[in-house]
Amino acid sequence: MATIVWPAHLSSLIDTGSYSDCTIRCQGREFRVHKAIICPQSPVLAAAINGNFKEAQSNVVEIEAFDLDVSETMIHFMYGKKTGILGSESSCDQQMSDETDTEDSVPTGKPPRSDLHDLMRLSTIADYYDVATMRAQVNLEIRAVLSKAWVPTDFIAAAKMAYAATRDVELHNVFAEFAARNMESLWIHFDNFVELFQLPGFVTEFKKQSGNLFKPTATELQLLRTFAADMQSAFNGRQRRYTTLVCVWWKIKNGI
Repeated sequence: MATIVWPAHLSSLIDTGSYSDCTIRCQGREFRVHKAIICPQSPVLAAAINGNFKEAQSNVVEIEAFDLDVSETMIHFMYGKKTGILGSESSCDQQMSDETDTEDSVPTGKPPRSDLHDLMRLSTIADYYDVATMRAQVNLEIRAVLSKAWVPTDFIAAAKMAYAATRDVELHNVFAEFAARNMESLWIHFDNFVELFQLPGFVTEFKKQSGNLFKPTATELQLLRTFAADMQSAFNGRQRRYTTLVCVWWKIKNGI
């Protein structure tokens, strides 16, 4: 994705509120914003401000579903200010400077859990207000965090949040890809991991990502389909299916 360059004066406008023609209010904090800046970036805000809603009359938008910190980050982002976890010391920047693992290797070490959790909160608000540029940036950051280090339990929790709270297909693809790439470590947390296969759309994307990663033959692809189908029904007799599922997966990954 190409780097977006905002005019330098935009950040000063959100700081001073000069020439503001609209207000965004969240948890008692008011942001004096500009329709010409926020509406082109958020169709949702544009619809509220320009439609037959109270916001069009009052020029005040209330953010009630999200906390102040993520709301402020989104607003600042639309003015070219990357603050907090999207600032200059982002996980994406760090990963580009020190990434040494191959694509198929499992990242090691313990990433800061708050990074993944907070990025998911930002992803949720970016998806809700349909701020495409922010959504794309957050996805890059999530990929960087998952590539830099790996904590299966945090990954599973974040994946559930991604599918439950966003409609972002690209984000869903990221989690399906990393699930396929790191299956061995996820097996340890089988009871939690198997719940991902109950999420709408996960199985289809998991099969696609597995095929992209390991290029299975037609026979192996059929085994993969069987594997995914078994995972969907794994709630009924988990222990009985466990060994079979592991064996099938290893056959697929190792081309046996």
